[in-house]
Amino acid sequence: MNLKLLQAFSKNLFYLFVFLLPWQTIYLIQEKFVQEKWQYASWGIYLFEIVLFFSLFFFFLSCSWTKIKKIILLIFSQKYFWIGLLFFVWLVFSILWSTNKVLSYHYLLLFLILFLVFLFLFYFKNEISFLSISLLFIFSLTLHSLIGEQQFFQQNTWSNKWLGISSHSLDFGGTAKLNVNGIKYLRAYGGFNHPNIFGGFLAISLLLLLVLFFYSQTIKEKIVLLIIFLIQFFSFLATFSRSSWLGFTVGLLILIFLLNKNIHRSLSFIFKKIYPLLLASFFVIFYFISHYYFLFNQRFSLDISQQTSLTQRWDYKKQAWNIFQKHPWKGIGLNNYVIYLYQHQATPSIPIWQWQPVHNIYLLILTEIGIIGVFLLILFFYFIFINFRKKNKPSNISSITTLASLGTLITIGFFDHWIWTQISGFLLTGLILNFLLVELFKK
Repeated sequence: MNLKLLQAFSKNLFYLFVFLLPWQTIYLIQEKFVQEKWQYASWGIYLFEIVLFFSLFFFFLSCSWTKIKKIILLIFSQKYFWIGLLFFVWLVFSILWSTNKVLSYHYLLLFLILFLVFLFLFYFKNEISFLSISLLFIFSLTLHSLIGEQQFFQQNTWSNKWLGISSHSLDFGGTAKLNVNGIKYLRAYGGFNHPNIFGGFLAISLLLLLVLFFYSQTIKEKIVLLIIFLIQFFSFLATFSRSSWLGFTVGLLILIFLLNKNIHRSLSFIFKKIYPLLLASFFVIFYFISHYYFLFNQRFSLDISQQTSLTQRWDYKKQAWNIFQKHPWKGIGLNNYVIYLYQHQATPSIPIWQWQPVHNIYLLILTEIGIIGVFLLILFFYFIFINFRKKNKPSNISSITTLASLGTLITIGFFDHWIWTQISGFLLTGLILNFLLVELFKK
């Protein structure tokens, strides 16, 4: 058996996983219907999960176990990995009081997979190209952007099970839309389940484009990146996702700060390097405001009566807080929030699509794994932060981009739940964290 060939196959499958991560192609194993199909009680296996499984399978089939043992000994010489192990053990125990144990086991497996991905990335730390991963992710989101623009301009969606794209009717209550003077306008979905998820993925892709543009050397590279940026930024605005817009703004400020402080570039130099993208952004925003001012006005209206989504989100927070008060220490079980909510507080008159997780991942996590779980998680990230400050000064494309991306996701987490509840969002966040940890161990 040619081990080098297997390793090359494993790495190529991992690149394919990154490309497929934004696509929602899924084989449903269990579907739950209450009035209609219920997303949060149904589960299946995504195509990107299958590809990632085989990537890791061929990796462990061909890797040097002596080297793996050295890596494991190295990482567990760090205090925060022992805390991470305790956190994982707590998640295992949380299954005991979970309402739906299958859903908990699925997410527990995802945490284990993320650890295996870390071993994979650390093992190939000098072979897996962050640039290639960035380009594949950007290319994938560009295809989604073209789909999103077609949806926005034609105000309809088409379905394709092979691409994981669902149709969304303006007459369906669960469809994300804007309502202005009784007229409904569809927000851009791309190939995602919701415009907010699409917007969040685009926010990360746009940050990657900004970094690549900053470091690009030739006019040809800059032109190609500029065109792709225009395509993605247009769809980014067409999502009308306020949380994604805010997250991108925070990520951009972190990016500029890191470029300024850590590689000692003046603000004038940074803006001079990326001003074509900023100028392009201005023209796209100007076009949107001039043609769709009424949609922006509705999205940012201060009249709470027009902001049904804000009212619903406040109700979700009150629901979550009530659940937390009943189970403060141990929580209700991993990935069981909506199941618990429906079984204990369901009202027949409310459509099933309105039973959703609280739109704040920090409150959601607290509710699911309790004070003990959150304490271990905070402790884990605290020691990572301390070690990062001691050992690492982010100065390369990988560490700068991952920190800016984390800033974006952390911000979005205050206003949405998909980073925790959607498998693609969960794995995207885990992938970014793993790249950051690999950079930490390089020092």
